[in-house]
Amino acid sequence: MKRKSLSHKLMKKLAVPIVATIFAIAIIGYLVALEEIDEVYDSELITAANVLWLVNRDDVTNPRTKVDLKVRNIDLEGIDQEALTEYAQWRAFRLWKGSKIVIASDNARLESVLPAKQGFEDFKQDGDRWRSFTLHIPEDDMIVEVAEKEDARLELVRNIAGSVIWPLLLVLPVIGILLWRGVYAGLGDLRFFTHAIRERAPDDMSKIDVEDTPTEIAPLGNALNNLLEKLEGSLVHERMFMDNAAHELRTPLAALRIQADLALTAKNSKEREKALHELIRGVERSAKLVDQMLVLGKTKLQFKPSVKIRFHDLLQQNIKLHVPLALKKHIDLSLTGDETLEGMSQPELLSTLLNNLLENAIKYTPEEGSVTADVSVHGRHPIITITDTGPGIPEAEREKVFDRFYRIADHAQAGSGLGLAIVRHIADMLEIQITLGTPEKGPGLRVWLLFPVQ
Repeated sequence: MKRKSLSHKLMKKLAVPIVATIFAIAIIGYLVALEEIDEVYDSELITAANVLWLVNRDDVTNPRTKVDLKVRNIDLEGIDQEALTEYAQWRAFRLWKGSKIVIASDNARLESVLPAKQGFEDFKQDGDRWRSFTLHIPEDDMIVEVAEKEDARLELVRNIAGSVIWPLLLVLPVIGILLWRGVYAGLGDLRFFTHAIRERAPDDMSKIDVEDTPTEIAPLGNALNNLLEKLEGSLVHERMFMDNAAHELRTPLAALRIQADLALTAKNSKEREKALHELIRGVERSAKLVDQMLVLGKTKLQFKPSVKIRFHDLLQQNIKLHVPLALKKHIDLSLTGDETLEGMSQPELLSTLLNNLLENAIKYTPEEGSVTADVSVHGRHPIITITDTGPGIPEAEREKVFDRFYRIADHAQAGSGLGLAIVRHIADMLEIQITLGTPEKGPGLRVWLLFPVQ
Protein backbone atom coordinates (compact mmCIF):
# COMPACT_ATOMS: atom_id res chain seq x y z
CA MET A 1 0.00 0.00 0.00
CA LYS A 2 1.40 3.36 -1.04
CA ARG A 3 2.06 5.64 1.90
CA LYS A 4 0.35 9.03 1.80
CA SER A 5 2.51 12.13 1.70
CA LEU A 6 1.70 15.01 4.04
CA SER A 7 3.36 17.42 1.58
CA HIS A 8 1.15 16.24 -1.28
CA LYS A 9 -1.91 16.42 0.94
CA LEU A 10 -1.11 20.00 1.95
CA MET A 11 -0.42 20.92 -1.67
CA LYS A 12 -3.82 19.60 -2.70
CA LYS A 13 -5.54 21.37 0.16
CA LEU A 14 -3.86 24.66 -0.77
CA ALA A 15 -3.68 24.36 -4.57
CA VAL A 16 -7.36 23.58 -5.14
CA PRO A 17 -8.71 26.73 -3.42
CA ILE A 18 -5.97 28.88 -5.00
CA VAL A 19 -6.74 27.65 -8.54
CA ALA A 20 -10.48 27.92 -7.85
CA THR A 21 -9.99 31.47 -6.59
CA ILE A 22 -8.02 32.44 -9.71
CA PHE A 23 -10.72 31.09 -12.00
CA ALA A 24 -13.40 32.75 -9.87
CA ILE A 25 -11.55 36.05 -10.23
CA ALA A 26 -11.35 35.53 -14.01
CA ILE A 27 -15.06 34.72 -14.29
CA ILE A 28 -16.09 37.62 -12.06
CA GLY A 29 -13.77 39.92 -14.02
CA TYR A 30 -15.32 38.74 -17.28
CA LEU A 31 -18.88 39.32 -16.05
CA VAL A 32 -18.03 42.72 -14.54
CA ALA A 33 -16.24 43.79 -17.74
CA LEU A 34 -19.21 42.65 -19.82
CA GLU A 35 -21.60 44.65 -17.66
CA GLU A 36 -19.45 47.78 -17.68
CA ILE A 37 -18.85 47.58 -21.44
CA ASP A 38 -22.58 47.13 -22.04
CA GLU A 39 -23.21 50.31 -20.07
CA VAL A 40 -20.52 52.26 -21.95
CA TYR A 41 -21.64 51.06 -25.39
CA ASP A 42 -25.31 51.65 -24.53
CA SER A 43 -24.46 55.20 -23.53
CA GLU A 44 -22.63 55.65 -26.84
CA LEU A 45 -25.73 54.48 -28.73
CA ILE A 46 -27.81 57.07 -26.90
CA THR A 47 -25.23 59.76 -27.65
CA ALA A 48 -25.05 58.76 -31.33
CA ALA A 49 -28.84 58.88 -31.63
CA ASN A 50 -28.97 62.34 -30.12
CA VAL A 51 -26.16 63.61 -32.35
CA LEU A 52 -27.93 62.32 -35.46
CA TRP A 53 -31.13 64.03 -34.39
CA LEU A 54 -29.42 67.35 -33.63
CA VAL A 55 -27.46 67.32 -36.87
CA ASN A 56 -30.44 66.50 -39.04
CA ARG A 57 -33.38 68.19 -37.31
CA ASP A 58 -33.33 71.22 -39.62
CA ASP A 59 -31.45 69.95 -42.69
CA VAL A 60 -33.40 66.89 -43.69
CA THR A 61 -36.40 67.75 -45.86
CA ASN A 62 -36.10 65.28 -48.68
CA PRO A 63 -35.23 61.59 -48.76
CA ARG A 64 -31.57 60.85 -49.23
CA THR A 65 -29.64 57.91 -50.41
CA LYS A 66 -27.97 55.48 -48.06
CA VAL A 67 -24.66 56.50 -46.56
CA ASP A 68 -21.57 54.34 -47.02
CA LEU A 69 -19.98 54.29 -43.58
CA LYS A 70 -16.71 52.81 -44.89
CA VAL A 71 -15.80 56.18 -46.46
CA ARG A 72 -13.09 54.74 -48.71
CA ASN A 73 -12.32 58.04 -50.44
CA ILE A 74 -10.77 59.57 -47.31
CA ASP A 75 -6.99 59.76 -47.47
CA LEU A 76 -5.92 57.58 -44.53
CA GLU A 77 -2.88 55.44 -43.86
CA GLY A 78 -3.16 51.70 -44.36
CA ILE A 79 -3.79 50.63 -40.79
CA ASP A 80 -6.25 53.44 -40.10
CA GLN A 81 -8.11 52.74 -43.33
CA GLU A 82 -8.36 49.04 -42.44
CA ALA A 83 -9.66 49.95 -38.98
CA LEU A 84 -12.24 52.31 -40.48
CA THR A 85 -13.35 49.68 -42.97
CA GLU A 86 -13.69 47.00 -40.29
CA TYR A 87 -15.15 49.01 -37.44
CA ALA A 88 -17.62 50.92 -39.61
CA GLN A 89 -19.44 47.65 -40.27
CA TRP A 90 -20.09 47.26 -36.53
CA ARG A 91 -22.56 50.14 -36.42
CA ALA A 92 -25.65 51.13 -38.42
CA PHE A 93 -28.37 53.77 -38.27
CA ARG A 94 -31.69 54.82 -39.80
CA LEU A 95 -33.50 58.16 -39.59
CA TRP A 96 -37.18 58.73 -40.35
CA LYS A 97 -38.79 62.05 -41.20
CA GLY A 98 -42.47 61.63 -41.10
CA SER A 99 -43.00 58.07 -42.23
CA LYS A 100 -40.07 57.84 -44.62
CA ILE A 101 -36.44 56.93 -44.10
CA VAL A 102 -34.47 59.96 -45.14
CA ILE A 103 -31.00 58.73 -44.23
CA ALA A 104 -29.53 55.30 -43.40
CA SER A 105 -26.25 53.46 -43.35
CA ASP A 106 -25.56 50.92 -46.06
CA ASN A 107 -25.65 48.07 -43.50
CA ALA A 108 -28.88 49.17 -41.80
CA ARG A 109 -31.99 47.03 -41.64
CA LEU A 110 -34.36 46.94 -44.59
CA GLU A 111 -36.87 49.71 -45.04
CA SER A 112 -39.64 47.19 -44.59
CA VAL A 113 -38.59 46.74 -40.96
CA LEU A 114 -40.57 49.30 -39.00
CA PRO A 115 -38.91 51.29 -36.25
CA ALA A 116 -39.08 49.86 -32.76
CA LYS A 117 -40.52 51.49 -29.70
CA GLN A 118 -38.35 54.02 -27.96
CA GLY A 119 -35.49 52.45 -26.07
CA PHE A 120 -33.17 49.46 -26.47
CA GLU A 121 -33.87 46.35 -28.52
CA ASP A 122 -31.89 43.21 -29.41
CA PHE A 123 -32.38 41.65 -32.87
CA LYS A 124 -30.69 39.38 -35.40
CA GLN A 125 -29.78 40.25 -38.99
CA ASP A 126 -27.95 38.03 -41.48
CA GLY A 127 -26.88 35.73 -38.64
CA ASP A 128 -25.42 38.55 -36.54
CA ARG A 129 -26.77 39.76 -33.22
CA TRP A 130 -27.37 43.51 -32.91
CA ARG A 131 -28.40 45.91 -30.17
CA SER A 132 -30.23 49.09 -31.11
CA PHE A 133 -31.47 52.27 -29.49
CA THR A 134 -34.47 54.07 -30.95
CA LEU A 135 -35.18 57.74 -30.20
CA HIS A 136 -38.63 59.21 -30.99
CA ILE A 137 -38.88 63.04 -31.34
CA PRO A 138 -42.58 63.86 -31.85
CA GLU A 139 -42.10 67.66 -32.09
CA ASP A 140 -39.78 67.21 -35.08
CA ASP A 141 -41.71 64.22 -36.43
CA MET A 142 -38.42 62.28 -36.42
CA ILE A 143 -37.29 58.81 -35.38
CA VAL A 144 -33.62 57.93 -35.00
CA GLU A 145 -32.42 54.33 -34.78
CA VAL A 146 -28.78 53.53 -33.99
CA ALA A 147 -27.60 49.89 -33.88
CA GLU A 148 -24.37 48.10 -33.03
CA LYS A 149 -23.16 44.54 -33.48
CA GLU A 150 -22.79 42.66 -30.20
CA ASP A 151 -19.56 41.15 -31.57
CA ALA A 152 -17.95 44.53 -30.97
CA ARG A 153 -18.73 44.28 -27.29
CA LEU A 154 -17.80 40.63 -26.99
CA GLU A 155 -14.46 41.17 -28.71
CA LEU A 156 -13.59 43.95 -26.28
CA VAL A 157 -14.67 41.80 -23.33
CA ARG A 158 -12.58 38.92 -24.62
CA ASN A 159 -9.57 41.17 -24.99
CA ILE A 160 -9.97 42.53 -21.47
CA ALA A 161 -10.62 39.08 -19.98
CA GLY A 162 -7.66 37.66 -21.90
CA SER A 163 -5.39 40.38 -20.59
CA VAL A 164 -6.44 39.33 -17.08
CA ILE A 165 -6.69 35.54 -17.44
CA TRP A 166 -3.52 34.82 -19.43
CA PRO A 167 -1.19 36.47 -16.89
CA LEU A 168 -2.96 34.51 -14.14
CA LEU A 169 -2.52 31.24 -16.06
CA LEU A 170 1.12 32.03 -16.78
CA VAL A 171 1.78 32.79 -13.13
CA LEU A 172 0.13 29.54 -11.94
CA PRO A 173 3.33 27.45 -12.32
CA VAL A 174 5.24 30.10 -10.37
CA ILE A 175 2.60 30.01 -7.65
CA GLY A 176 2.82 26.18 -7.63
CA ILE A 177 6.62 26.26 -7.24
CA LEU A 178 6.47 28.86 -4.48
CA LEU A 179 3.69 26.92 -2.77
CA TRP A 180 5.68 23.68 -2.91
CA ARG A 181 8.78 25.36 -1.52
CA GLY A 182 6.70 26.95 1.22
CA VAL A 183 5.14 23.63 2.21
CA TYR A 184 8.52 21.88 2.13
CA ALA A 185 10.12 24.61 4.25
CA GLY A 186 7.12 24.66 6.60
CA LEU A 187 7.53 20.92 7.25
CA GLY A 188 11.23 21.36 8.00
CA ASP A 189 10.60 21.39 11.76
CA LEU A 190 8.70 18.13 11.47
CA ARG A 191 11.55 16.51 9.52
CA PHE A 192 14.05 17.75 12.10
CA PHE A 193 11.82 16.43 14.88
CA THR A 194 11.57 13.03 13.15
CA HIS A 195 15.34 12.90 12.62
CA ALA A 196 15.96 13.65 16.31
CA ILE A 197 13.69 10.75 17.34
CA ARG A 198 15.17 8.38 14.75
CA GLU A 199 18.74 9.05 15.95
CA ARG A 200 17.96 8.33 19.60
CA ALA A 201 19.51 5.24 21.14
CA PRO A 202 17.05 2.40 21.95
CA ASP A 203 17.70 2.74 25.69
CA ASP A 204 17.52 6.55 25.70
CA MET A 205 14.34 7.38 27.66
CA SER A 206 15.19 11.03 28.28
CA LYS A 207 12.57 13.62 27.42
CA ILE A 208 12.45 15.18 23.97
CA ASP A 209 13.15 18.91 23.97
CA VAL A 210 9.95 20.66 22.90
CA GLU A 211 10.88 24.18 23.95
CA ASP A 212 11.72 25.36 20.42
CA THR A 213 9.24 23.20 18.52
CA PRO A 214 6.26 24.84 16.77
CA THR A 215 2.87 24.89 18.47
CA GLU A 216 1.50 22.21 16.13
CA ILE A 217 4.31 19.73 16.92
CA ALA A 218 4.58 20.43 20.67
CA PRO A 219 1.55 18.22 21.59
CA LEU A 220 3.14 15.31 19.72
CA GLY A 221 6.39 15.87 21.58
CA ASN A 222 4.58 16.02 24.93
CA ALA A 223 2.67 12.82 24.11
CA LEU A 224 5.94 11.07 23.21
CA ASN A 225 7.52 12.31 26.45
CA ASN A 226 4.61 10.86 28.43
CA LEU A 227 5.01 7.57 26.56
CA LEU A 228 8.76 7.52 27.19
CA GLU A 229 8.14 8.18 30.87
CA LYS A 230 5.70 5.27 31.04
CA LEU A 231 8.09 3.02 29.09
CA GLU A 232 10.94 3.92 31.41
CA GLY A 233 8.82 3.09 34.45
CA SER A 234 7.68 -0.15 32.84
CA LEU A 235 11.26 -1.15 31.97
CA VAL A 236 12.42 -0.41 35.50
CA HIS A 237 9.63 -2.56 36.91
CA GLU A 238 10.33 -5.31 34.42
CA ARG A 239 14.03 -5.33 35.28
CA MET A 240 13.16 -5.49 38.97
CA PHE A 241 10.68 -8.25 38.23
CA MET A 242 13.25 -10.28 36.29
CA ASP A 243 15.85 -9.84 39.02
CA ASN A 244 13.38 -10.83 41.72
CA ALA A 245 12.06 -13.72 39.65
CA ALA A 246 15.58 -15.02 39.07
CA HIS A 247 16.29 -14.77 42.79
CA GLU A 248 12.99 -16.41 43.78
CA LEU A 249 13.43 -19.26 41.31
CA ARG A 250 17.05 -19.86 42.28
CA THR A 251 16.15 -20.82 45.85
CA PRO A 252 13.47 -23.48 45.10
CA LEU A 253 15.54 -24.90 42.27
CA ALA A 254 18.49 -25.29 44.62
CA ALA A 255 16.19 -26.96 47.14
CA LEU A 256 14.91 -29.31 44.46
CA ARG A 257 18.48 -30.25 43.58
CA ILE A 258 19.23 -30.99 47.22
CA GLN A 259 16.12 -33.15 47.63
CA ALA A 260 16.96 -35.03 44.43
CA ASP A 261 20.50 -35.68 45.68
CA LEU A 262 19.08 -36.89 49.01
CA ALA A 263 16.76 -39.26 47.20
CA LEU A 264 19.66 -40.65 45.17
CA THR A 265 21.88 -41.11 48.20
CA ALA A 266 19.19 -42.37 50.57
CA LYS A 267 20.28 -45.38 52.59
CA ASN A 268 16.84 -46.89 52.87
CA SER A 269 13.37 -46.60 51.41
CA LYS A 270 12.09 -44.46 54.30
CA GLU A 271 14.71 -41.74 53.71
CA ARG A 272 14.17 -41.99 49.97
CA GLU A 273 10.40 -41.63 50.36
CA LYS A 274 10.79 -38.57 52.61
CA ALA A 275 13.17 -36.91 50.16
CA LEU A 276 10.82 -37.62 47.26
CA HIS A 277 7.86 -36.10 49.16
CA GLU A 278 9.88 -32.96 49.82
CA LEU A 279 10.91 -32.94 46.16
CA ILE A 280 7.23 -33.08 45.09
CA ARG A 281 6.30 -30.23 47.43
CA GLY A 282 9.21 -28.19 46.06
CA VAL A 283 8.08 -28.84 42.49
CA GLU A 284 4.54 -27.75 43.41
CA ARG A 285 5.82 -24.53 44.96
CA SER A 286 8.01 -23.83 41.89
CA ALA A 287 5.12 -24.59 39.52
CA LYS A 288 2.89 -22.25 41.51
CA LEU A 289 5.50 -19.50 41.33
CA VAL A 290 5.88 -19.96 37.56
CA ASP A 291 2.09 -19.97 37.12
CA GLN A 292 1.76 -16.73 39.06
CA MET A 293 4.53 -15.12 37.02
CA LEU A 294 2.81 -16.18 33.78
CA VAL A 295 -0.52 -14.84 35.03
CA LEU A 296 1.09 -11.49 35.88
CA GLY A 297 2.62 -11.26 32.41
CA LYS A 298 -0.58 -12.41 30.70
CA THR A 299 -2.77 -9.78 32.35
CA LYS A 300 -0.83 -7.06 30.53
CA LEU A 301 -2.01 -8.46 27.19
CA GLN A 302 -5.49 -9.61 28.24
CA PHE A 303 -7.40 -6.33 28.51
CA LYS A 304 -10.60 -6.23 26.47
CA PRO A 305 -13.60 -3.86 26.28
CA SER A 306 -15.84 -3.96 29.36
CA VAL A 307 -19.17 -5.79 29.22
CA LYS A 308 -22.17 -5.87 31.54
CA ILE A 309 -21.86 -8.54 34.23
CA ARG A 310 -23.79 -9.58 37.31
CA PHE A 311 -21.30 -9.47 40.21
CA HIS A 312 -23.08 -12.09 42.34
CA ASP A 313 -23.09 -14.66 39.50
CA LEU A 314 -19.40 -14.09 38.70
CA LEU A 315 -18.45 -14.50 42.36
CA GLN A 316 -20.51 -17.66 42.59
CA GLN A 317 -18.71 -19.18 39.61
CA ASN A 318 -15.31 -18.43 41.12
CA ILE A 319 -16.25 -19.65 44.61
CA LYS A 320 -17.20 -23.06 43.16
CA LEU A 321 -13.59 -23.50 42.03
CA HIS A 322 -12.37 -23.24 45.64
CA VAL A 323 -14.99 -25.43 47.32
CA PRO A 324 -12.73 -28.57 47.36
CA LEU A 325 -9.95 -26.75 49.23
CA ALA A 326 -12.45 -25.18 51.64
CA LEU A 327 -14.02 -28.58 52.37
CA LYS A 328 -10.58 -30.10 52.95
CA LYS A 329 -9.90 -27.49 55.66
CA HIS A 330 -13.52 -27.53 56.95
CA ILE A 331 -13.85 -23.82 56.13
CA ASP A 332 -17.30 -22.27 55.86
CA LEU A 333 -17.30 -20.63 52.37
CA SER A 334 -20.35 -18.40 51.78
CA LEU A 335 -21.72 -15.74 49.45
CA THR A 336 -24.14 -12.98 50.47
CA GLY A 337 -25.45 -9.66 49.19
CA ASP A 338 -27.36 -8.24 46.22
CA GLU A 339 -27.94 -10.96 43.62
CA THR A 340 -29.14 -8.52 40.92
CA LEU A 341 -26.42 -5.86 41.05
CA GLU A 342 -24.90 -5.34 37.59
CA GLY A 343 -22.05 -3.29 36.27
CA MET A 344 -19.48 -2.90 33.50
CA SER A 345 -16.19 -4.80 33.83
CA GLN A 346 -13.86 -7.29 32.17
CA PRO A 347 -14.96 -10.80 33.27
CA GLU A 348 -11.68 -12.66 32.63
CA LEU A 349 -9.48 -10.18 34.45
CA LEU A 350 -11.97 -9.76 37.28
CA SER A 351 -12.14 -13.57 37.69
CA THR A 352 -8.34 -13.73 37.98
CA LEU A 353 -8.44 -11.02 40.65
CA LEU A 354 -11.24 -12.75 42.64
CA ASN A 355 -9.57 -16.17 42.37
CA ASN A 356 -6.34 -14.82 43.87
CA LEU A 357 -8.20 -13.16 46.76
CA LEU A 358 -10.32 -16.27 47.47
CA GLU A 359 -7.28 -18.55 47.27
CA ASN A 360 -5.31 -16.36 49.70
CA ALA A 361 -8.29 -16.15 52.07
CA ILE A 362 -8.77 -19.92 52.17
CA LYS A 363 -5.02 -20.63 52.36
CA TYR A 364 -4.41 -18.35 55.35
CA THR A 365 -7.65 -19.14 57.18
CA PRO A 366 -7.13 -21.91 59.76
CA GLU A 367 -9.29 -25.03 59.82
CA GLU A 368 -12.88 -24.57 61.02
CA GLY A 369 -12.66 -20.91 60.00
CA SER A 370 -14.84 -18.99 57.56
CA VAL A 371 -14.53 -17.02 54.33
CA THR A 372 -17.39 -14.74 53.26
CA ALA A 373 -17.87 -12.90 50.00
CA ASP A 374 -20.45 -10.12 49.80
CA VAL A 375 -21.91 -7.94 47.04
CA SER A 376 -23.37 -4.52 47.92
CA VAL A 377 -23.60 -0.96 46.61
CA HIS A 378 -22.46 2.33 48.07
CA GLY A 379 -24.08 5.26 46.29
CA ARG A 380 -23.52 4.35 42.65
CA HIS A 381 -20.37 2.29 43.37
CA PRO A 382 -20.69 -1.53 43.41
CA ILE A 383 -18.65 -3.07 46.24
CA ILE A 384 -17.34 -6.62 46.70
CA THR A 385 -15.90 -7.59 50.07
CA ILE A 386 -14.06 -10.80 50.93
CA THR A 387 -13.63 -11.47 54.64
CA ASP A 388 -11.69 -14.29 56.30
CA THR A 389 -10.86 -15.32 59.85
CA GLY A 390 -7.16 -15.78 59.28
CA PRO A 391 -4.24 -13.98 60.97
CA GLY A 392 -4.82 -10.77 58.95
CA ILE A 393 -2.16 -8.33 57.81
CA PRO A 394 -0.57 -5.76 60.15
CA GLU A 395 -1.54 -2.21 59.22
CA ALA A 396 2.09 -1.24 58.60
CA GLU A 397 2.43 -3.91 55.91
CA ARG A 398 -0.91 -3.53 54.08
CA GLU A 399 0.66 -1.55 51.23
CA LYS A 400 3.86 -3.58 51.07
CA VAL A 401 2.02 -6.86 50.44
CA PHE A 402 1.07 -5.57 47.01
CA ASP A 403 4.74 -5.46 46.01
CA ARG A 404 6.05 -8.35 43.93
CA PHE A 405 7.61 -11.23 45.90
CA TYR A 406 6.90 -9.53 49.22
CA ARG A 407 5.94 -11.99 51.99
CA ILE A 408 5.10 -11.34 55.60
CA ALA A 409 7.88 -12.83 57.71
CA ASP A 410 5.86 -14.53 60.47
CA HIS A 411 3.22 -16.13 58.24
CA ALA A 412 3.41 -19.91 58.40
CA GLN A 413 2.01 -20.45 54.91
CA ALA A 414 4.52 -20.48 52.06
CA GLY A 415 3.77 -18.44 48.99
CA SER A 416 5.27 -16.84 45.93
CA GLY A 417 4.57 -13.25 46.94
CA LEU A 418 2.84 -12.56 43.63
CA GLY A 419 -0.83 -13.15 44.45
CA LEU A 420 -1.64 -9.67 45.78
CA ALA A 421 0.72 -8.07 43.26
CA ILE A 422 -1.48 -9.58 40.54
CA VAL A 423 -4.58 -8.34 42.37
CA ARG A 424 -3.26 -4.76 42.51
CA HIS A 425 -2.16 -4.84 38.87
CA ILE A 426 -5.60 -5.99 37.65
CA ALA A 427 -7.38 -3.57 39.99
CA ASP A 428 -5.44 -0.69 38.45
CA MET A 429 -6.32 -1.87 34.96
CA LEU A 430 -10.04 -2.08 35.81
CA GLU A 431 -9.96 1.17 37.83
CA ILE A 432 -11.00 -0.68 40.99
CA GLN A 433 -10.04 0.83 44.33
CA ILE A 434 -8.76 -1.92 46.64
CA THR A 435 -8.49 -1.50 50.42
CA LEU A 436 -7.28 -3.91 53.12
CA GLY A 437 -8.69 -3.81 56.64
CA THR A 438 -10.02 -5.94 59.48
CA PRO A 439 -13.47 -7.45 60.09
CA GLU A 440 -15.85 -5.73 62.49
CA LYS A 441 -15.50 -8.65 64.93
CA GLY A 442 -12.59 -10.93 65.62
CA PRO A 443 -9.26 -11.34 63.81
CA GLY A 444 -8.89 -11.77 60.10
CA LEU A 445 -8.64 -9.75 56.92
CA ARG A 446 -11.30 -7.88 54.94
CA VAL A 447 -10.67 -6.79 51.36
CA TRP A 448 -12.86 -4.06 49.84
CA LEU A 449 -13.18 -3.75 46.06
CA LEU A 450 -14.78 -0.42 45.13
CA PHE A 451 -15.81 -0.38 41.44
CA PRO A 452 -16.19 2.75 39.29
CA VAL A 453 -19.57 4.49 39.11
CA GLN A 454 -21.88 2.45 36.86
